[in-house]
Amino acid sequence: MSSLDNNIEQVNALFEKLRARTKPSKKLMTPIAGELLASVKENFSNQGANVPGGWPALKRSTIKQKEKRGLDLSILKGRGNLLRSVQADSTESTAFAHTNLAYAGIHHFGGKIQIGARTRSLLHRTDAKGNLLKQSSNKNLLVFASKKHKRVSSYTFGQSSYSITIHARPFMVLTDRFRDRIIDIIRSNIAG
Repeated sequence: MSSLDNNIEQVNALFEKLRARTKPSKKLMTPIAGELLASVKENFSNQGANVPGGWPALKRSTIKQKEKRGLDLSILKGRGNLLRSVQADSTESTAFAHTNLAYAGIHHFGGKIQIGARTRSLLHRTDAKGNLLKQSSNKNLLVFASKKHKRVSSYTFGQSSYSITIHARPFMVLTDRFRDRIIDIIRSNIAG
């Protein structure tokens, strides 16, 4: 059993005690949902340091790619969409944190993405005589063209299939510190 399973089981056991003494309510579930969300946010901010097993470090090639694009260099924080998508919610008897992003699961659980073989085309600008234009800053590089340009040369090539391995970086994890805070919330409700 993982630490995460144990944390959830401890919280659920306390809920059973709570049910015997009082009825769970939205008033109780809302702060618990807030703690679940805070746990997930902390996992992002400390890059999985408190998650059992931790998160694998980024490869140097990934860091270079992020630097080139001007993205956040932290793990799972390119543009921040994944973190911003995580929300907390509660009902009269349930508290939970969730995300609606389709790619969240592959980051949380890990896996392989298979990219199929395909054909790609590049468009380069030409002058009136049909000669390829070169970039002014580097004469070894060509000038790309969009479909709207009138003078273009098209280059089509095949690309083989390949796969990308995404390492598991569990972010929807209730860490020990937040489990203890939730337990305190439940205990104070039982005592009150």
